[in-house]
Amino acid sequence: MTETLPEKDVTLGLARLLRHELEIRGFAVTLLRDGDTTSTPDQRAATANVAHAGIYISLHAVSQGSGARVYTALLPVEGTSKGVFHAWNAAQAAALPVSRIVSAAIAAEMQKKEFPVQASSASLRPLNHVFMPAVAVELAPGADGIADLTSANYQQRAASAIADAVLSVRDRLGVQP
Repeated sequence: MTETLPEKDVTLGLARLLRHELEIRGFAVTLLRDGDTTSTPDQRAATANVAHAGIYISLHAVSQGSGARVYTALLPVEGTSKGVFHAWNAAQAAALPVSRIVSAAIAAEMQKKEFPVQASSASLRPLNHVFMPAVAVELAPGADGIADLTSANYQQRAASAIADAVLSVRDRLGVQP
């Protein structure tokens, strides 16, 4: 029998744990989704941009593979923006160097907490569409299989690693306590 588990059930719990971990480290946190609601990637990007967030962290869960993957935006090859408007699909351009620093910090902290981790770039919405540093963290099962994704201990280790990483790069984010 194959177990099915909606991704939203994993990511919402992880998001709430991450919010708690970031708050105890002195960050103000807003979840773009704190219940069973749906918004498009463009709506999430617009909300984060309007809020002038210091960092955007997108959480995902997958049933294949193991450990975690951390992504930064892979921007389209285009000319530079002209005038006062930025290309929507390349809004991340100015923040991308800091996004890569955040990604490396998350990967390092995840490794410290014994998660196998890979970091790479991908053309992901809404990462390409936000003006602040942005990463996507995709959590996969651990040694105990898919049950890890709902394990409070597994999620807590992941949330703590992400929060420790964000704290370690706080000065690069322009976010003050």
